[in-house]
Amino acid sequence: MSRRSIGPGVSFFAFQDIITAVVGIFILITLTLILELNQRVESASKAPDEAIPIIDEQKIIAIEQQSTDLQLQYDLRLEQLSEMSEITVLNRDQKLEEANAARIASKQQFENLQKMVVDLDLQLVNQDRINATLESESNQLSAQKKQIEELETILAKLANHKNQIKGKEGLLYRDQVDTTNFVCLIQLNDAGVTIKDAASQTVKQLSTARRFTSWLQTNTARNRHFLILVEPSGIDFFETIREELQDANAIYGFDPVEDGHQASLTFEWESAP
Repeated sequence: MSRRSIGPGVSFFAFQDIITAVVGIFILITLTLILELNQRVESASKAPDEAIPIIDEQKIIAIEQQSTDLQLQYDLRLEQLSEMSEITVLNRDQKLEEANAARIASKQQFENLQKMVVDLDLQLVNQDRINATLESESNQLSAQKKQIEELETILAKLANHKNQIKGKEGLLYRDQVDTTNFVCLIQLNDAGVTIKDAASQTVKQLSTARRFTSWLQTNTARNRHFLILVEPSGIDFFETIREELQDANAIYGFDPVEDGHQASLTFEWESAP
């Protein structure tokens, strides 16, 4: 049996060409996009540092301060809006009365504070006066304290003199017979002539009676009352001393005493250390 002959077959060559062309176009577009993307990334990575803007710290602080001020203003506006929203036609009179009462109370508080300030000023003035008075009294007390210390020193010296007088033997004569005449004590012994003169408050030791003449010439007998204490060992000087006093018309007296007799005038104790 013979085979049937079949006609020519269907060809897909043209369709394959179209598909291949379309795929090629997609591949080309993809490669082009990849290349362009790589170029943009490289240019962005190679951008100079100078292109980065430098932000001033002072500007940042100023912006932050402005932001804070705006936030405060915003909060204040919200608070005012809240207060205004609370005032209605119905409670407007009550709010006005409350505001007026608050104003009156604030005014009263302000007046009270002013009075307190005035009172404090007066207290400060009085305190300054009191401080000045206390300072003056303190200065006076300091002067009085110094005087008391000086008096205590003098009393201590007098007490010491008193103890010295009690501890020593002998007679103590006062310096003056009256307001115009001073005592001049003359002791005669084997050592010579001892002159204790209250008028000049001095003590002189003379070895001979002749030197007494020189002393009497420089120290007048006027306003002096002479008291001669004659020890047995100084009897030889007595006549010469008495003659000199008589020639000078001096007021004198004498008294015999034993050897070693102790006699002093008041000024000697007062000037003693």
